[in-house]
Parts: sequence; structure tokens; C-alpha cells
Amino acid sequence: MHVKLLIELQHPACLQVVMELHDVGDRLQTATDLLEAQGFSVYTERDLPPLNVMIYAQKSEKSVAA
Repeated sequence: MHVKLLIELQHPACLQVVMELHDVGDRLQTATDLLEAQGFSVYTERDLPPLNVMIYAQKSEKSVAA
């Protein structure tokens, strides 16, 4: 998954992530798990057509300071 590479390369400089993905297989769960493991709070929003999902993720100030 390209997102995994991006987050790992940019971490800890990456403080916010916004992406759209097609929820096929376990893509949404994989992306959410990856972001949460890196300290992000994650919010998802389904779009039309139903396979499109927006992911919004942000690190809290507390996790950035650590």
C-alpha cells in the first residue's frame, strides 16, 4: 500500500492526512490501522458511489510533543 510507505517515510513530520480510497477488500481497515498505529486520530466518511471513502487523520498536540 502506497500510504504505508508515505506515512513511514514522513513520520513524525506528517501531522495530518487526507485521502480518498476505494473500500475494496480490507483497504479501509488497513489504512485506519496503520494511521492509528502512528498516533493519528482517524475519521472516515463514505461518499457516492459507496465504495469511495474519505479518510481524515490528525495527530493530537500531545502525540506530536512526545
